[in-house]
Amino acid sequence: MGFKLIPLIAVGVLGLGNLLHIIGLATPEWVTTDIVLPFVGKQEQTQGLWEGCVNDDCDSLKNEPDWLKASGAMAILGMLAGLGALVIAGLIFVMGLMDKSANKAFGILAVLAAIGSFVLILICVIVYAVKAEDDYDNFDFGYSFGLSIAGAILILLGGFIAMAGNR
Repeated sequence: MGFKLIPLIAVGVLGLGNLLHIIGLATPEWVTTDIVLPFVGKQEQTQGLWEGCVNDDCDSLKNEPDWLKASGAMAILGMLAGLGALVIAGLIFVMGLMDKSANKAFGILAVLAAIGSFVLILICVIVYAVKAEDDYDNFDFGYSFGLSIAGAILILLGGFIAMAGNR
């Protein structure tokens, strides 16, 4: 049996997807807006899941609304499910290197974990986007928001590649 390319591609895609999502959830650029303060002028304000910044001076969010806590929880759970899919894909790859056949259930578990991760991150992103529309004026979604979306898509794709690589 030996080396198989498809499980290696799955590990790479899942690894990249997880990395993008982790960067997205850790950085404070989910929304950006310009605010005008008296005697100070125009300043850029950004906010992520855990902290907010004004002109690169960042501080943890305090008294955040429940929807923001829920979005953060979904992002963390999505990350954990995505990492689970990555571990399973890694097992499929390593078992192939050891000339052992991985149980077909591993492929199914990898894709189920990836789907779970995708759904959880999607819930996070949708809740954040809908509530941001209600709570903020004249804002743009930042790179952190986009990185989490891209990460979720890659995690989903990587899960299906892992399942295909375990056939």
